[in-house]
Amino acid sequence: MTVELTVITKQANLSFSFHEALDIESINDVPTRTKISPITKDMPQSPILSQYELNDPSIITFPSAGQTYGLSNICWEETKAQAEKIQSIKWGGFASREEWELAQWVMKSGISQGHIDEFLALPIKIQNHLNLSFHNKYSFFNKIDQLPTNNILDFACEIIAITGNILDDNQQFRTITVEFWTRNALDVVREIIGNPALKYHLKYGPVQLFTDETHNEQLFNEMNTGATIAPVIITSDATRLSQFGGDKTTWLVYLSLGNVDKNICRQPSQYAMLLLGYIPISKFECFTEDQCTTAKRTLFHHCMKKLLEPLVQAGKDGIEMTCADGNIRKVYPILAAYIADHNVWLHRYHNQLPNSLVQNGIRDDIILPFWKDLPHCDIFSCITPDLLHQLYKGIFKDHIVEWCLKLAGADEIDLRLQTLPSHPRLRHFREGMSVLSQWTGTEAKELQKVFLGVLAGTVENDIYSCARAIVEFIFYAGFPNHSSQTIKYMLDCLEEFDCMKSCFIKYGIRTHFNIPKLHAIRHYAESIRKLGTLDRYNTELPECLHIDYAKDGYRSSNRRNYMHQMVTWLHRQETINTFNAYLTWAYPAGNENRSNPNSACDETAECIIVDREPVITVPASMELHSLVFKWNGLTTITISKQPSHPKTALSTLIRDYGASEFLPVFNTFLKQARFSRIITASQNDHFPVYNRIRLTYTSLQGFGGIPEMDTICAAPSVPASSAGKLPTPGYFDTAIVDTGNAEISGLEGQSLTIDYKNSSYSQL
Repeated sequence: MTVELTVITKQANLSFSFHEALDIESINDVPTRTKISPITKDMPQSPILSQYELNDPSIITFPSAGQTYGLSNICWEETKAQAEKIQSIKWGGFASREEWELAQWVMKSGISQGHIDEFLALPIKIQNHLNLSFHNKYSFFNKIDQLPTNNILDFACEIIAITGNILDDNQQFRTITVEFWTRNALDVVREIIGNPALKYHLKYGPVQLFTDETHNEQLFNEMNTGATIAPVIITSDATRLSQFGGDKTTWLVYLSLGNVDKNICRQPSQYAMLLLGYIPISKFECFTEDQCTTAKRTLFHHCMKKLLEPLVQAGKDGIEMTCADGNIRKVYPILAAYIADHNVWLHRYHNQLPNSLVQNGIRDDIILPFWKDLPHCDIFSCITPDLLHQLYKGIFKDHIVEWCLKLAGADEIDLRLQTLPSHPRLRHFREGMSVLSQWTGTEAKELQKVFLGVLAGTVENDIYSCARAIVEFIFYAGFPNHSSQTIKYMLDCLEEFDCMKSCFIKYGIRTHFNIPKLHAIRHYAESIRKLGTLDRYNTELPECLHIDYAKDGYRSSNRRNYMHQMVTWLHRQETINTFNAYLTWAYPAGNENRSNPNSACDETAECIIVDREPVITVPASMELHSLVFKWNGLTTITISKQPSHPKTALSTLIRDYGASEFLPVFNTFLKQARFSRIITASQNDHFPVYNRIRLTYTSLQGFGGIPEMDTICAAPSVPASSAGKLPTPGYFDTAIVDTGNAEISGLEGQSLTIDYKNSSYSQL
């Protein structure tokens, strides 16, 4: 059985000479909140509310949303039932688990088809009597194509013929053809909302969260804290396929749902954001230069309209779908958020933001937008802020940093960056920042952490205050959890910047502030209240997805007819991933950490994987209170399975770590933990020493469901080696530990003085 690709050949002649009046459907018919009764004690508990406490007065839920219409078998139950009857198909046609894992490695390793043949022809295969059920690449791919999960989303190809305005030798208008690869948007929605692997990460109804029962301060986190439907999230971005030559590019469109937790959507391995289609990119040689921009925009809107066309009727009437929990629900997929590169919007709207209306009448080059027929779609509210291009690489790097460099001097800033002390969780710009020719979001975010420190004293106070206001605004905008108060703090920073930004004009740096990105940040607060926090809509995620959905597939092709090969490669990759998720769901025993080396076990497991290192997690339910500390909520301590220094003498601890009081403190700990009856440490003992521990705890903001992680490091210096390796300085973090004996006020109103020389701590 081979991969089935339905090829639909259509001659879609795009005309650029006519304009149709926009008739966007009114969104006034959206149900208001007053039509939905908040939950009361008399209402029955809805299955969608199982993760919320119904008696919590700080939570308002709406049990009438997400109602079920019966039960149905989820997509994998039939596959499991057949596997129980026919043992030979338990592993998808492979002889054993080991053979399946070998096949999975071959597909995921990225080796070429020629190397697959070479690998399967190695003599060691015969010498060890592996007796594989496939012997070359053809039989291997045939096995992959026959997996039970092969019936996943297929692509359809539409050939679009575009007629330009340039005449050819026959006095006919030139025509070019492009390939448009697409999936059915409803099938993608059905795939996500019915994925059993996402069962515990899907929400089917809205909630409103508040800090207390007075409901004065609302909390914002996930999209379902403000949405009432199955909100569709669309992401589009162009990427270059070829690295050194060929100039091959494509435009990818992804689809996700606001029902899925955002921390799951940010993990590409969870497949909560799926590829919807490839929009073609052409140079449009059949058009004159003045018409190329219009042609590009028209092609884009034509393709986007085709991609989202299945959502029009479903958004109006609803469609029944089997959800991940086995319940049938009537789903109304409505376009709620559109994530696009900021530069794309500026190019498409002639350097005007899409939510800035044209004041002087209707433009003369109107193109029918793809959202015209989508129900309840207010595109101005759907467009999400872009932290990467608008803030990190935009306002901060391209504007604030450049303006300050003109005043402070690039050499002075570089010198200050070079002289900063190293820190394990801060980037050290050893050669300054001027040497960087290609900035990414990572460099910009790292510079943000230290920029105010190096800028202090090099510019006037008003310039520094202005830079501080915008940096604080950026940090507030990136919060994973927001409240009404934190949004106010963010707006206060913006107001402070507006009051003081004229200082850049005073010192001759700027003549105006008519900058689209500075205007865009004024919509951030409104977007957070409507769609949730902005970290969900950061374009860093689609930039990462380009590797899996485009670049790797292109590299696996022979560069001829590469789009068809990319689609075939992607189909097989998704088949492998889906079948692996099915095995984890169907046979959970023994599957932990076998298929995904980065997956983490639950809190009762003894071993998880963090940064590809096996680690032991101390369960929070243990009675040894000294091992698990309370830090603004439940805290889990994680250490590596193997210590960094297995046998360390006490003299080494005193000399290299400065732990002169280690032995008496350690014996006191053993006594408090009731281990002293078993063992007491002496000066002749050797101790396993760990360089770091990882903490997982609830948000320090006091709200938000996504746990945060932190690391405490303690590593001695490493001298230079004979092989030429440079010496590594030691680093020791300062940690304040709550032993449970502090006053009820904690550290509030207190300051801490640390004497590193004498290793003594005193409270002032």
